[in-house]
Amino acid sequence: MLYVIHYDRQKAKTIDIFRFENYQRAFAYQKRQELEIAYNTLGNREIVLIEANDESQLRKTHAKYFDTQLTEGELLFAGLIAAAGLAFLIK
Repeated sequence: MLYVIHYDRQKAKTIDIFRFENYQRAFAYQKRQELEIAYNTLGNREIVLIEANDESQLRKTHAKYFDTQLTEGELLFAGLIAAAGLAFLIK
């Protein structure tokens, strides 16, 4: 399978995922090029074409392109780390 992923770096969010069978490789390259042309002026976008056996493999190898739900504890910990870093910078 081939996957063309449109990702917004600023929001850390996948905008769209297009799936293609291996025999549709030319269409996958065309879609990637169309998206790159359309979003070229926005510096905060990634357009990638990735080949993987299936989506579960893709989710493991390229996890940043998929939404992940953080637990309350993970969010609290991330907030504490950010606050500590900010406090260090202010000193």
